[in-house]
Amino acid sequence: MSNDTQSKAFILSYSEVMKYIPDWHDRLVTGTNHWWWLRSIGSDPRRAASVGEDGAFYSNSMRIENGVRPALWVNNTGIIGYGKNIEIDGIKFKILAIEDSKALLISKETLFNAQYIETKQWGVPYISYQEQVGRHYTGSIRKAIDDWFSSLPKNGYLRTNAIQPLTLECEQNFKEINECAISHPLHVIPDDSDVPSTHEIKHPSLIDEVRQACKSSAEMSYGSESSLFDMQRER
Repeated sequence: MSNDTQSKAFILSYSEVMKYIPDWHDRLVTGTNHWWWLRSIGSDPRRAASVGEDGAFYSNSMRIENGVRPALWVNNTGIIGYGKNIEIDGIKFKILAIEDSKALLISKETLFNAQYIETKQWGVPYISYQEQVGRHYTGSIRKAIDDWFSSLPKNGYLRTNAIQPLTLECEQNFKEINECAISHPLHVIPDDSDVPSTHEIKHPSLIDEVRQACKSSAEMSYGSESSLFDMQRER
């Protein structure tokens, strides 16, 4: 797998769902699995967050095979509207947001099933999405999404226009609203060399600002869970 297909597709965080899909009706999906993973931590260190078939938030064991709804930031070339359904490369997507000349997409249906961490055991510790690299990469949901993205048509719209996210942070706690867990597209400009795949960061200080903000947010409280939800349900 080449580096240009890694980490361009991802799954939403809890904070992103709350921001872009606040109505539970809009979280309902069709497909082979009506449950779909989030990249956020669950109710304890052995669980990851997910959206259930009723549109509510749940906390699941790592070994459960939930559905996966890939999300991508893409160049907004010919994509217009907000909250509209669109078909790209034979896949149905919903446009969640438009930011400058870039659009955030999520598949309308669950496209495949995957364990959060490949295991046959219960009680496997949660490994954050950003930590699913190196020895934690094989068998991870991050690798499953990378594999899906690399299987797309090489010259198709998605492979051509997908943008690396600036950050894919996760919340510190279950059902925590954290601005640092909301992804943004990485802004890059082509290098002057003849190699079109070589880029440099346009705003290098922005990454430092995000990292500092996330470090500070770990020391802050974003409100109690009881103020946002009437109950906590687990599967």
